[in-house]
Amino acid sequence: MFEQTIELLDLPKGRPAQGRILAELNEAHDVLRGEVWVELTGRPAPRNALVEAEAFSAEGGGHVQIRPLKDAGGRKVVTAWDQKGHFLEWSIDLPAAGRYPLLLRYHATDKVTRRLLLNGADLGPIAFLATRGSGADREHWDEVTFMDCEGKPFQLQRGRQTIHLENVDAHALDVDYLGFGR
Repeated sequence: MFEQTIELLDLPKGRPAQGRILAELNEAHDVLRGEVWVELTGRPAPRNALVEAEAFSAEGGGHVQIRPLKDAGGRKVVTAWDQKGHFLEWSIDLPAAGRYPLLLRYHATDKVTRRLLLNGADLGPIAFLATRGSGADREHWDEVTFMDCEGKPFQLQRGRQTIHLENVDAHALDVDYLGFGR
């Protein structure tokens, strides 16, 4: 498997953009080509119900650390989540039933995998790509959106939702906040 992070420059601010990314991999006598179409909304996903990562409701298999995030107005983040089997769980109340994507703001120095359980249903492993820098500054963090296996926001009922993430690869993942968009 080959991974490469790219930075898209000169995108219109606050307006949608779309296009395609072409890739070519030369391996000995073979050339592999592929493409993917992307659409960027030009704005962050709307937030409906978020919780700060340090407000987890359960922890097992290890102990995270909580530290302030530089230049973030006193906001804190969860760090030292680097032991295989170490899990964190959060409870979030949704005001209405509907379809919601799962949002998570994170920092990772390597690709990281966590097992996701949503309201007790095991949704399998989810991957977080490496972000920029050391995690000391806000610019080193990325927000990722997860959908269901059909690429749609999760169908959720009104009320208490439980997000359970378990470290399955012993790689560190720092988390700022998580919850549901709209």
